[in-house]
Amino acid sequence: MIYINNILKNYEDFSIKIDDYKFENNSLICITGSNGSGKTTLLKILTGITFFKGSVHIDNINIIKSDNWKELIASYIDDNYLLDFLNKNELLDFFCNSYNIDFKSKLINNTFLRVLYESIPSAKLIREYSKGNKAKIGILSVLLSDVKHMVFDEPFANLDIETQKQLASYLNELKNHKTIILTTHHKEVIVNYCDTFIHITNGQIK
Repeated sequence: MIYINNILKNYEDFSIKIDDYKFENNSLICITGSNGSGKTTLLKILTGITFFKGSVHIDNINIIKSDNWKELIASYIDDNYLLDFLNKNELLDFFCNSYNIDFKSKLINNTFLRVLYESIPSAKLIREYSKGNKAKIGILSVLLSDVKHMVFDEPFANLDIETQKQLASYLNELKNHKTIILTTHHKEVIVNYCDTFIHITNGQIK
């Protein structure tokens, strides 16, 4: 379970303030809200990407006081966090090795992950990818990590409709044994699979 308490993140003209919230295990949680409402900042807080006041516990581990939580969670926020000087296999090797995963063996046994992998160019560097292919490689890296908690920011935004549907269906399968937290403006793709909807307005959970 991921638990946040007394969260405060201040910007010049905006603040996120959340007293407490629990993201339950084995569930698919969808965060909605208008642009600038604080959705992405909340994900960055959950994954330790940005500084904040308060506490985040991942499976009872305080992320400020220990690094052990890092093996429990993986995230794709946006393509700015991709190592764009690498190619497809180099990136997946680098990312999955940090979780002690051999990504090629995972692909052999999973049709969806293999199809997603094969749809991404191999010869190009990631910096040469389209927005859609950057999204695919980022999402795939998280899925291959096979961690307990997965976080995605707008995972459907740059994908074609068929890939959106396949991804939504796959996330629905994963939620039986993982916690999946995502933001989206494509609510219609995932609405039938979500266990919980969280709406953020002006930096607060409603």
